[in-house]
Amino acid sequence: VVVGKDSTIEIGKFSETGDCVVVFKEFNNSYFDEYLIIDYYTPDGLNEASKGHNGLFTQSGIRIYHVDSTLTNDVVYSVFDITDYNNSFSTHRLIKLVEADRRDDINKNSCAQNTDLFQAGDTYTWGRWYDKTPVGFSIKINSLNDDVASISISFSKS
Repeated sequence: VVVGKDSTIEIGKFSETGDCVVVFKEFNNSYFDEYLIIDYYTPDGLNEASKGHNGLFTQSGIRIYHVDSTLTNDVVYSVFDITDYNNSFSTHRLIKLVEADRRDDINKNSCAQNTDLFQAGDTYTWGRWYDKTPVGFSIKINSLNDDVASISISFSKS
């Protein structure tokens, strides 16, 4: 978990380690909030059998997910109702892949493409939270190798 502190982090490939980085808008001691999840996708291990099918990636890269799992104040009838947002009938998605190519194709009902993955040298700087405020940090992909990705997260100085 990264909150407000510049960091350079190495993460193993998700298919083998389950490593990920979570960057919060503001950490309120709960995952029922808005944040980004960063992981290193590789088309091997658990991903190998399905690579290239129905929008699954054929190359390695960094995935960044924008998550808003804010708890609802409404009456809850099932586990599917505990958050304000879902991926079907809400004002924005519960979880959305941030597309490196910035085309927003997935949100327009297209499949993911390799160009949606962030590669070494790419920097994510254009992010906004759902309330339209800038995310306040950048994510630079320093390097990717067979087993590990190095990323740097730099927070804006106010």
